[in-house]
Amino acid sequence: MTQKEICDHIHRHGLRVSKQRVAIYQYMTNPFHPSAEMIYEALRDKVSSLSLATVYNCLHDFVKAGLAKELRIENEMVRYDADISAHGHFKCKSCSRVFDIPVDVQKIRECLSEKNREIEHISLVAYGICEDCLANGSRGNA
Repeated sequence: MTQKEICDHIHRHGLRVSKQRVAIYQYMTNPFHPSAEMIYEALRDKVSSLSLATVYNCLHDFVKAGLAKELRIENEMVRYDADISAHGHFKCKSCSRVFDIPVDVQKIRECLSEKNREIEHISLVAYGICEDCLANGSRGNA
């Protein structure tokens, strides 16, 4: 997304556009699902008047406005995903990176509905070793 597209996107979701929000959202579009701390470390020298509290507040606002979702994978830190479409995640047990994976959420919903179950939220996480770690021979604690 361009900076203008990000500004428009934030504005359309009812939030005030600020340089901090734009920078944080732009960073969140990277595919590795950063935590608030990761975002702060990456942007603190690039965005004036950015604090960790500002990052947390912006992320909270993004989630509340439907611009992002929280990922709680295992008991680790909360990560954030700017892709709010229905999809699953793959967590590498060696490098701890988190990747998007396609999931047929409609089939899951149909299966659970047939069992007369009410679905509130679907979260799918697969665990294993990513292709980079396999190529490097890193198997971590898998």
